[in-house]
Amino acid sequence: MCKIDWSLIIQALIAAGTLLVAIIAIWNDWIRKIFTPPRLKIIPQDLIGEKYNNETYFRLKVKNNRTWSTVHNCKVLLAEVHRLNEDGNFIEKKLNAPHSFIWTSSQQEGQNISHERVFDFGILFSQGYFRPAINPMPNNFGDFGLVKKNDTVPYFLRITGEGYFGKKLQIFEVKWKSQTENNKQDNAIVIKEIS
Repeated sequence: MCKIDWSLIIQALIAAGTLLVAIIAIWNDWIRKIFTPPRLKIIPQDLIGEKYNNETYFRLKVKNNRTWSTVHNCKVLLAEVHRLNEDGNFIEKKLNAPHSFIWTSSQQEGQNISHERVFDFGILFSQGYFRPAINPMPNNFGDFGLVKKNDTVPYFLRITGEGYFGKKLQIFEVKWKSQTENNKQDNAIVIKEIS
């Protein structure tokens, strides 16, 4: 009859456990990204707008619902812009490349996000137009990307980062309604998510 040496089995289990702890310690971030990747979503921060000098800034924020899984060098990109054609249908206006939005109170393009971070979505200028706060601004953007009175423009945004690529585009529609009330003209920017 075969006799089992339990001490040998226990030592093998201890050695395997030690190796497992070492592997987890070395590749902790990679293991987290595989089994519990970050969940990033763009949500409203300030849709009323904050006046600064003669401009009004509108802000959104990126929220990570898995705070233990940090995204490094995170960027929010303007991936697409659509415009109404004569038939009343939206058509895509091609961008040469996606453009980065500007993080609020920062000159850096990429930010580490473990919880949430605010970015400037767009600026309403006193000259009478709204434009997304992207950098760099394409030369021909005024032809299709600006919102003027009585315009509606959906902007398609994507979140990216090191080891992270947002699969789904989030669409934020900017509508400039020109309202007349008591013979007084009031311009209202309305921003809403439509996806």
